[in-house]
Amino acid sequence: DGCDDCSSGCADGNCDDLEGDSIGSLAFRIPLGMPRDGQVSGFLWFRSDEPLTITPSVFNLLKRDDASISDTTVGTVRTIICNDARGRTAVIESIVNGVRISYLRILLPTKWLNSIANMGLLLM
Repeated sequence: DGCDDCSSGCADGNCDDLEGDSIGSLAFRIPLGMPRDGQVSGFLWFRSDEPLTITPSVFNLLKRDDASISDTTVGTVRTIICNDARGRTAVIESIVNGVRISYLRILLPTKWLNSIANMGLLLM
């Protein structure tokens, strides 16, 4: 049984001792568009094997040479727009202890919103 190591026992479904702050690696990636079947315009991404402070500048932009992608930063707000087919717009804003990511499809009225928060100013 995978829960044998829980100090509270898993018979009651409580394995809280396995959760919480810990240091480990993190990889995060957002696709920006798909101009043709089997191709991606680019990604916003970051990877870390140690704690790091999450800001809009942490996200790397990897794009195809022929992709129509703009990347602008005004103050603490970074906006990445992909004008390719099925393109998306990502807006990364600084918030207290992290960033908020708004992710919108250009032609469809779909919006995805998520926040990445730092634990005590460092992503843990």
